[in-house]
Amino acid sequence: MPVTPTHVTSYPASDPGFAAVPVDDLLAGEADLIARIKLCYGIDRDSFERDVLALVRRYAACVHLLPATADNYFSKPGGLLRLGLETAFFSLQGTDAHIFSGRMSISARRQLEPRWRHATFIAGLCCELHRLMSHISVTDAAGEAWPAFLRPLADWLATRGSERYFLRWRPQAVEARGLGLFALPHVVPPAVMADLSEGNAVIVPHLLASIGGIPVYRDHNILDELVRRSLALVIDRNLAASADRHRTGARDLISRATWIVASTSPSASWALCSSNPLAGATCSSFFDVLPLSFSGKTSASGYRISVACVSGRISMRLLPSSCVR
Repeated sequence: MPVTPTHVTSYPASDPGFAAVPVDDLLAGEADLIARIKLCYGIDRDSFERDVLALVRRYAACVHLLPATADNYFSKPGGLLRLGLETAFFSLQGTDAHIFSGRMSISARRQLEPRWRHATFIAGLCCELHRLMSHISVTDAAGEAWPAFLRPLADWLATRGSERYFLRWRPQAVEARGLGLFALPHVVPPAVMADLSEGNAVIVPHLLASIGGIPVYRDHNILDELVRRSLALVIDRNLAASADRHRTGARDLISRATWIVASTSPSASWALCSSNPLAGATCSSFFDVLPLSFSGKTSASGYRISVACVSGRISMRLLPSSCVR
């Protein structure tokens, strides 16, 4: 007797990967920040597109939608692109308050100042480029690995005709900023390096030292100092914004939570009902919110609610009102 085939539900893969979107779409999502960079440069539109936007486009082709970290700062899709742009912007802003090549004449400094500013922008843009080589592994749907040392990610995807790509984080990756120097030619063409080195022998060495994490002997690398400060600033801002979002979400969930009592004994535990998203959640970001909402409240049976954090988890218990001062 023939067996009638049953309908089989198709389920998506657990890792949907990243879409191979065009570089123009990536830049469109960062239009506001790019406009601020243009304003900070203070140059005409044609010069900006030729000297700056071309580098930003090449950088976006390299990092595409890759996040900067797995679960820390700038961990969302496009995080590495945003990290580079923000660091480059604040580094460029910082050049207005510093004097480069202070021992040179005024006329010489006037000629070199635009090159110093441009080099500082490039150093900020590419400050975390080494992560492409050391922290991640990218493959297409066929399992072919992206050769990060050879070409930008967007160019490789176009060559392969891939519509999606997949990311894997290398376990126990070692921080090796020097690897960023191997990816730098993907972003900065030789003609830009030649322009930066015109009339001086210090700008390019300081730029490469900053990207590669190499100290500059017998000289103070102001360029790298600006980049390190800007990088710390944008990471701190990103982590603070993430923490604020977690606190806001926690307060909203707590305000809508349904709380049940398993027992009215002094050792009874209060917990979120199983249908609530906060059930079993860690208290790293919720602990400072919960006491504001529940700690010290009195239940209908005459017990007061005590909130505590035990082994990284939220613990809420009933105490008789007579035991609470």
